Amino acid sequence: MRTVIQSGGKVESVGLELSEAVAGNVVDPDEHLWRSLTGSRRDLPEITHQRAQEICFTLAQQNPLGHRMTELIRDYVVGDGISWEAQNPFVGELVEEFWEDGINDLEQRNQDWPLELGMYGELIPEAFTGPISGITRLGYIDPSQVKKVDHLAGNPLVRNTVWIREKGAGHKGKPLQIIRDRGNGFLEGDVFFFSVNSPSNATRGWPDLLHIADWLDAFDQMLWEVAERSRLARTFIWDVELEGNDTNIDAWLRKHGTPPRSGTIRAHNKGEKWEAVAPTLGSFEASAEAQTLMKHISASSGWPSHWLSGAEDVNRATAREMGQPTVRRLSRRQKYWLRCLTTMLRYVLEQAEVSGRLLTENGRVPVFAEGKATGELKKPIQLVQLQAPGIEPRDDFRAAQMFVQTANAMAMAEKHGWFEESAKRQILALVLSKMGFDYQPTDEPMKPEKTEPEREPAALSAV
Repeated sequence: MRTVIQSGGKVESVGLELSEAVAGNVVDPDEHLWRSLTGSRRDLPEITHQRAQEICFTLAQQNPLGHRMTELIRDYVVGDGISWEAQNPFVGELVEEFWEDGINDLEQRNQDWPLELGMYGELIPEAFTGPISGITRLGYIDPSQVKKVDHLAGNPLVRNTVWIREKGAGHKGKPLQIIRDRGNGFLEGDVFFFSVNSPSNATRGWPDLLHIADWLDAFDQMLWEVAERSRLARTFIWDVELEGNDTNIDAWLRKHGTPPRSGTIRAHNKGEKWEAVAPTLGSFEASAEAQTLMKHISASSGWPSHWLSGAEDVNRATAREMGQPTVRRLSRRQKYWLRCLTTMLRYVLEQAEVSGRLLTENGRVPVFAEGKATGELKKPIQLVQLQAPGIEPRDDFRAAQMFVQTANAMAMAEKHGWFEESAKRQILALVLSKMGFDYQPTDEPMKPEKTEPEREPAALSAV
């Protein structure tokens, strides 16, 4: 099967199968046996990696199911949007300046970049900081421009340099330093480099659709063939049986060769027999095959079938249990994206501190905590907190049932003296958190509220 572009019902091949590309059969038959001395043995060859990204981009752009899978991750990771909160007002001003900048536009980037991170497997924002102003603006480098990524001193966990294809830069490309802590406690470099899906000893990231690209293409082609079959099934021809030899047939066709229009009168004798003939194309087998292929894609991608409009034989309880692994996966991606944003904000605040912009009336606002011992590295202070929407929708009905049951259990525990007062409060706080109520338990004894003494009812005067 081949990855295709469909336009107006026309299927056109765009190149090699992804399985062939990953195997390395692009330039030389033994391309997959060669690797760069500075790369990792788990990295794909450069041209293979670029080809895989292009194929997954095409699937996310033009394959309906691939587009849906790519959008789903962004919709759950970002949801209605990611917000931030800064306790220090001076820090808040700088974060707001960076967040609301017309070029940075983090409100929109939070919609686009998590999607592109999964679509390409990599995200490479470039940082431009004014040496005097300390203002940081972001750029963007297409992952297809990357030739290779070098790690530091043979350690693939520390990515050091990104080599970019650029005119005049030679066959090696233009080196850009990846922004990271280089031993002095500060983030330094030219570009951020974020990646997903790859093993630890690979220097580059892999697209989300990499492992199911061929199957998505096969499912898409199957649906096009079913559509073509349905179109043919709705067509028919007139089969006319005539008595006589071929000469009579030719003469009859010259006279009656045009099919009768709807609503017209047709008259013939016993020598003619008319019958509308339609092709008999079985559709049950195609439906079963499409369902089998869809289940394979669902199981391989980790998306439950009812998330992909395959809701046959799935009730609410089953759907909830089937979605748990996917929810965990989406939670991991959301936490990673929040770390990406945290790294960018930390870099922005550090640059502002270096330029002297992060000042208050009483002096500087420290971005780093000074080390206690001489020579100890400085540690960044958490100045900004990010909030992201919950991945799994809250079930208030079940949470309320759990609260009632827990309250009854706590009453029984209090009667038998099973738990201390602080433990009971912590248990109730955990249950209340499921309902979206933030209750912070304390060890202080609860004081009974003062109530006014009951008053005797006033005597009613007789009228």
